[in-house]
Amino acid sequence: MATILCIDDDPQMGSLMCRILEERGHVVRLVNNGKAGEEILRKQTIELLITDILMPEMDGIELLFKLRALDTCTKVLAISGGGRYIDSSAALDMVRMLGVQYTLRKPFKAEDLLDAVTYVLEGQHAPTHSI
Repeated sequence: MATILCIDDDPQMGSLMCRILEERGHVVRLVNNGKAGEEILRKQTIELLITDILMPEMDGIELLFKLRALDTCTKVLAISGGGRYIDSSAALDMVRMLGVQYTLRKPFKAEDLLDAVTYVLEGQHAPTHSI
């Protein structure tokens, strides 16, 4: 199974993702902002980064630029529920241009998350839930 870093400023969403992924045998690290995520990415090998896009301190877009500079093989699944000034579709469209392998719009079902993780990690058939 994979080592996954989940970054989400919503504690309930973060806990839910961790539980779902850990039940499938993944090793999961959870932080609530991009700055803390960057520190982990600099120190530890992470196979998959699941990051929210709109967060305080350091958003997912800035984190993705920093990830590129680190020159890692980390794959990325971006998630967003939108925000005050931008809807989730627009936020996710932006990150696709930064090389994100897959995106999910919040809220999503456990099945959608697991399908997306399998797709990104193993390159299996594209989930039917993609946006």
